[in-house]
Amino acid sequence: KLKVEMVKDWVWNEQGSPMQAVHEFQEKFMSFFPAAEDLGKLNSIIKISMDAWNYFPHKTLNGQSPSDIAANGK
Repeated sequence: KLKVEMVKDWVWNEQGSPMQAVHEFQEKFMSFFPAAEDLGKLNSIIKISMDAWNYFPHKTLNGQSPSDIAANGK
């Protein structure tokens, strides 16, 4: 079962280049939804995963999220 705590941990402990990290995160997240074939469901799952990535804090961003950084103009 996918839990919020797991997702937060994945985001917090990302590793590698930004592109590599988000790719690995997406792979982990999507592995919990192997039977999702409906395009609408897949879009919803991807949106939720990207919201998690963009709004949960990252250790590599000094505890900020990408959204925080964008809002602060840094």
